[in-house]
Amino acid sequence: PQGIVTDVAGRLFVADASNNRVSQFTPQGGFVRAFGFDVVPGGGTGLEACTAATGCKAGIDGGGAGQLASPRGVATDAAGRLFVADAANSRVSQFTPQGGFVRAFGFDVIPGGATGFEVCTAATGCKAGTSGGGVGQLATPTAVATDCRGAVYVAEEGDRVQRFGEAGTPPPPCPSGGGGGVPSNEFSFGKVKKNKRRGTAKLTGIVPGP
Repeated sequence: PQGIVTDVAGRLFVADASNNRVSQFTPQGGFVRAFGFDVVPGGGTGLEACTAATGCKAGIDGGGAGQLASPRGVATDAAGRLFVADAANSRVSQFTPQGGFVRAFGFDVIPGGATGFEVCTAATGCKAGTSGGGVGQLATPTAVATDCRGAVYVAEEGDRVQRFGEAGTPPPPCPSGGGGGVPSNEFSFGKVKKNKRRGTAKLTGIVPGP
């Protein structure tokens, strides 16, 4: 396992690089499901979700839509989106929490498309991205994270981090009070309570939530 994250619903996701799949667990460690290509024994050859009832096996690596090749990082956001840093495919893939493929982005990820930054879907088909150092191009993405604005941050082995989602605009402030499932760091002070006899004073800090 290379990466792990818990979403706002308490679901635990693990990027299982050697098995070319993502596994989901309960906060207590109970197995829920895993998804990847051909992970159900005796099943089909496309994107599948396996459970304890069906049994599971290692996924088949490759560049198809929803297919994973050495996934190394995983992240979720407040909207329930699940992002996977697909290292060997030089792209980031987005899934639903149940393992349904939504899209992937990277350089030249659409078969027969252009050679720049692209977003592929099941409708367009997908292939492995072209590794490199261009703007928006990914070279062995190893970790992914999101913020309360919906931006996606991707760390690469090539010693850089890129931000996706707000092209050409400065990042707006996060909503007051945290928002987006992110705890707030705002606080206020209560009244000072003096104890003249002891020569002490007590000042209470007030936070909006846990």
